[in-house]
Amino acid sequence: MVGVIIGITTDYFTDDTKKPVHFVAKASSTGPAFTILSGISYGLLSVLPAMIGIGISALAAYKLCEPIHPEYAVEYAMFGISMAALGMLSIVGMIVSNDAYGPIVDNARGLAEMGNLGEDVVAITDELDSAGNTVKAVQRALLSRRPA
Repeated sequence: MVGVIIGITTDYFTDDTKKPVHFVAKASSTGPAFTILSGISYGLLSVLPAMIGIGISALAAYKLCEPIHPEYAVEYAMFGISMAALGMLSIVGMIVSNDAYGPIVDNARGLAEMGNLGEDVVAITDELDSAGNTVKAVQRALLSRRPA
């Protein structure tokens, strides 16, 4: 659940059809200082839903596993938190495939340009590259906000 929250939040703050990107672009027209300030502000704001989700999931895992064995309540509760963290790490396969996607699309674009395959082929590879960049942004967010 937390991974989904992080993904949706990251998509909202990085998708060029959403308001935060439009506001940063608008701030960019007034000067570099406003670009930096608005980008940092939205960056800090984008962390909030993930932090709340991670906190709630850790508390829920703790409370779910605490009553399993009253004598070892703390140990079982900490085991619950570790299992929640392991759930966040279960996306490793997706991460590896996303790491391979970017260079493959970049090479495809280069080949399309060098082979003079036409603007329509280059436009398709640009769209694929854009999709890959969005997925990578979501992936980076998941990696940087997972519980330790």
